[in-house]
Amino acid sequence: MKAVRNSYDQAEAAIDRRCEGVFGKRQAEHLVMQAARDIDAFYRQHIPLPATADTLLVLQVDGKGIVMRPEALRPATLRAHRAARRAMRTRLAPGE
Repeated sequence: MKAVRNSYDQAEAAIDRRCEGVFGKRQAEHLVMQAARDIDAFYRQHIPLPATADTLLVLQVDGKGIVMRPEALRPATLRAHRAARRAMRTRLAPGE
């Protein structure tokens, strides 16, 4: 992983710090080349099939920063929203 993200020298230095001289730069290059040979075969095995109407699509979102339309707010939240709009502010609130 280190060799893919950085140079071989940086990868070797990181491995040396962790494992105290297990192998050198040439061995790191060789291992990366061996690992790269399997990439095409890996992606050929994991081709997604087309979805059908019966396929369940699940999404996960945090919703942070999404501004709600005032007419969609609950009554108590709408009152707080209106009160906050009347207050004098120097900065924008999150999501504005």
